[in-house]
Amino acid sequence: MEHTNAKLAITELIWNAENQPKPGTPLTFTVTLTNVGDVEFSAECKKISLTVQVNREQLSVIEFDGNLAAGESVTIDSSVWEAVHGNHVVCATLDFAQPCWDNFGTGVIFVKNLRVSDKTLPVPPLAAKVGMNTLTFSDDFTTLDTIDTAATGKLGYKWYPTRPYGATTLKPTDYEITENGLLLKEEENYWNYGLNMMDVVTAAGWGFTHGYMEARFRMPSLRAVEGTKGVPAIWSFPPEKLFSKCRDWVEMDWMEYWGDMYGEDLLYTVTMHHQQFVDPSTPQYVYWANNRSTSHHYGLSDGKWHVMGWLWKKGSLTTYVDGKEIMTQHWSKDDVPTPDAKLNQGDWLKGTFSPIDHQLMPVIINGAFGWPLELDYLNIWQAD
Repeated sequence: MEHTNAKLAITELIWNAENQPKPGTPLTFTVTLTNVGDVEFSAECKKISLTVQVNREQLSVIEFDGNLAAGESVTIDSSVWEAVHGNHVVCATLDFAQPCWDNFGTGVIFVKNLRVSDKTLPVPPLAAKVGMNTLTFSDDFTTLDTIDTAATGKLGYKWYPTRPYGATTLKPTDYEITENGLLLKEEENYWNYGLNMMDVVTAAGWGFTHGYMEARFRMPSLRAVEGTKGVPAIWSFPPEKLFSKCRDWVEMDWMEYWGDMYGEDLLYTVTMHHQQFVDPSTPQYVYWANNRSTSHHYGLSDGKWHVMGWLWKKGSLTTYVDGKEIMTQHWSKDDVPTPDAKLNQGDWLKGTFSPIDHQLMPVIINGAFGWPLELDYLNIWQAD
């Protein structure tokens, strides 16, 4: 029997406890294996090895040697792991797959985040209101263990120091854990590109589509070192952009703090950038951004801690600072955005920003040596 069109993929990973289990809870991870091909996967084809790991430690290797019809799924349980306090990364892989761009998005690797603590984080009211009750990413920045400090590109980390387009990898001295959390202070800053949820070289990591993200942070109101190029920033763009595989994409600058770089008023921005190449044979493109009345804001310049939240639903983004709404942007694939967008280059606006609803968005966090960013936590909540 020919099996070239039989393809197995990991389509889900769950555990037998609440979303935020307590330390000491015995957890079994259940992995869903699906035949996403169009013919039967037969046991005669070959045995499949399914590996489950917590952070970088292998928990189970299970062999699957059954039959699966096209579209059919089977669930497989790991051995028991006794939960320990911390913000963890759980990974399942097929046939010991290693992270690389050829494996990205194929289903041979599945990554999920798990928070274990005696104290359960309450669902933020803004998230609960729209049914985003599941904590899918969390980091309290109390340890460097969640950061791939050696730039290995391996699975099991929440943050990676590699940077794209020939830029140098972050050095361990470019960030540190303090009594307040994570201090980002890159010596050589490129395009505000700091620690990323996804490794540039191997594509190991995680990203999200739609959810409520919340972060508590602070930064100095002005640069401490004249000539500092980088600014404190939290932002995202799709992984495919790292290798120039995008023809149509949206960059999301969740927060960029510019201070007095553009005038006396101490400015920060929440900006969506949509770029689209209109002719594959040329570098010409159309480029839109949300308008200044939507993107330009003031009030983070006191050097104090602030909580910023971003509610990203299909067709809209609403941003909050200390619980107060500061902007909302709507979009539709068949209409112009509201409020209107700023057309930087090109001649049409219908569908502006709408590709973001189909993008995976890893988060990038940045601070410069002369303009650092301190993060107390960063959490993401999504619908069940």
